[in-house]
Amino acid sequence: MQFDRIASPQGPNDSPDWDYPPQEGLLPREDAERLASLLRPFTTTPGVCWFCVWEGYGGYFDAKQYRDLPRVTVPQRSYFLYRGPLDAVTSFQWGRIWQSPNLWWPDDHAWCVATEIDLPETYIGGSQACIDRILSDDHLESIQTRSDARVDINADTVNPPVKGPRD
Repeated sequence: MQFDRIASPQGPNDSPDWDYPPQEGLLPREDAERLASLLRPFTTTPGVCWFCVWEGYGGYFDAKQYRDLPRVTVPQRSYFLYRGPLDAVTSFQWGRIWQSPNLWWPDDHAWCVATEIDLPETYIGGSQACIDRILSDDHLESIQTRSDARVDINADTVNPPVKGPRD
């Protein structure tokens, strides 16, 4: 569900009762650290992980300094690619600015974490045991979804269809 729809149910122009909405494209550092600790038992390669940071955070990067970094390119996005241990997930600091990786996964591909730059949510793919561990954690807000679930604003429904005996 879109944050604005639950934070301000009276209407889209009402001011929400929240001090700060979730930030788009950023998994808070404490949540990234907690998530890494939960994911660690579900990989055989915690010492070799891959991290992608969107190159569009242009203000953080000196283009000359980063021009030779390897990149991962997907439709509409290009990311700087870094390699390091799982604990490096909290090491992406440029001056006083910290940025969570937008994509990160271990070398054995046991799971993958994705924080899309235009969304406040983070998605995790992994085994059902891995997902169950995350869902059971009291420190992270989480909900299970499907890989084919929509994430755009039209995916929300005000009045979901009622399932009847024929459905």
